[in-house]
Amino acid sequence: MLELKDYNVFAGEKQILTDINAKFYPGVHVIMGANGSGKSTLAQSIMGHYDYRTTGIATIFGIETHALAVWERARHGLFVSAQHPVEMTGISNFAFILRALQSQDKEYNTTKLLADFKRCSRRWNLPEDWHKRDLNVDGSGGEKKKNEFIQIEMLRPELIILDEPDSGLDVDAIKELVIFIHEMKEDHDNTVLLISHYETLITDEDVGVDSVIVLTDGKISDTGDIELAKEKLKNGFR
Repeated sequence: MLELKDYNVFAGEKQILTDINAKFYPGVHVIMGANGSGKSTLAQSIMGHYDYRTTGIATIFGIETHALAVWERARHGLFVSAQHPVEMTGISNFAFILRALQSQDKEYNTTKLLADFKRCSRRWNLPEDWHKRDLNVDGSGGEKKKNEFIQIEMLRPELIILDEPDSGLDVDAIKELVIFIHEMKEDHDNTVLLISHYETLITDEDVGVDSVIVLTDGKISDTGDIELAKEKLKNGFR
């Protein structure tokens, strides 16, 4: 669960988000808005990005995030995907998962973990040697996105913010993403915030959107259900 009370976000002296008040329970919640309305800023600030200063209150599972470092927020169950996942040399895609589990003192069997990673890679139609490659290095935009889905599936965060997860994905991958989001909601009772304008993804019945928030100039301008999303997709945000 995520709750925001009088939440404001600043980049330097410029205010990006103003008086955001919202509660997100287990389910799928869409955040929409025109370019520059503050959607990605909202996601990154909740994760604790160093570019942003916040006021007001943000809580994840009842814990205030203000004094939590990024890694502490992640350890409490928060995962924020990136529009452009970074590349990192010196650590493989599989070793990244291994280190993450080690940092959380979770028990695991390395052989089974590797088998699970390869299974996830096949699900997303990634190269056979994906587990050996450096983290996201030389991957296409779509492959980097898929790698984040693997991280979610294997690390099992409870609060997931997906920032334009459809970017760079082909038609088959979009269909698999629909199934994936459905699993996160129905099988694992996760809270999923979906930042997207992709109609096929948002309106798919298997995604099962529970609520919709529209941001305009850094403020919540409208809230509703899937019908609000359909109206905005048809008529735009102006």
